[in-house]
Amino acid sequence: MPRTPRVGRFGMSVGTALLLWATFAVMVALTPPDAGANIGAGMVGLVADAVTIAAALHIVLSARSAAARLTGALTVLLVVLWVVLSISDALGRTGLIAFGASAIACLVVAGLLAGREEGKSASGAR
Repeated sequence: MPRTPRVGRFGMSVGTALLLWATFAVMVALTPPDAGANIGAGMVGLVADAVTIAAALHIVLSARSAAARLTGALTVLLVVLWVVLSISDALGRTGLIAFGASAIACLVVAGLLAGREEGKSASGAR
């Protein structure tokens, strides 16, 4: 019987954060420029911030790999800076998009590093 791949303990939290960020991006992209602020997208963005920080902290606190923990900590720092910079409007729209994308990419790398180490330890235990 073929084995079905399972989502690791880090994959679920990182996947939830990515799904929220994708929803946020679609909501912002579909808002017409003359319509003003999309309050629903803002709420989804706030939840995505919180879930991203929670997922990164989960990696920092429970990953075995030092590289995964360091990348998770960098993700937390980038998200916090992104929130502060978005409030102060210091980077402008394009800068915020690039900064936010780098934070999301950092979360993905942290999740991949943590998942790879988790997969190695699981296959070694069999």
